[in-house]
Amino acid sequence: MSLVLKREGGAETIRYSSVMKEMVFRPWPTLSSLNFHPPKIRLLLVDDEIDSRKRLAIALSREEDFQVVGQASHGREAIQLASQLQPDVILMDICMPICDGVVASRTIHQRNPWIKILALANSDEDQNIWQVLQAGALDYLLKNSPPEKIVAAIRACRHRDSPLHTTIAPTE
Repeated sequence: MSLVLKREGGAETIRYSSVMKEMVFRPWPTLSSLNFHPPKIRLLLVDDEIDSRKRLAIALSREEDFQVVGQASHGREAIQLASQLQPDVILMDICMPICDGVVASRTIHQRNPWIKILALANSDEDQNIWQVLQAGALDYLLKNSPPEKIVAAIRACRHRDSPLHTTIAPTE
């Protein structure tokens, strides 16, 4: 029985005796060679201020791994779109007319607990921050946060790595 090992262009050719002429073993393909792209993080933006919502949508659309799938101007619309669109992460303004972010977050979290909610507040002093976190939001950000901080928070929220801000944690 003779055995010859020869490399040709990333493949290994092994020659055996006359019984088995030749076998070619190819290496496992890598994800990059298969043109594999991880699924995008699907986002729903909820804010009653249309200019703020549009700026946020433009900034987030620049990220390769983000896809803005919907926008809502109040909580009731967010509840409907969350069930319909099934986003991965919702950026939810806390203070809105018709239905605020606390009620909307609670309802969405009860109906779709797999959807992650990131609350948007006007200031750290907002009295509703603790309520929205209790209602199911994983974390909060200030609306005027720099885009890179929002992007990082969305990625962390999507993977449930979101730390609770110590500025609003209850003290004893």
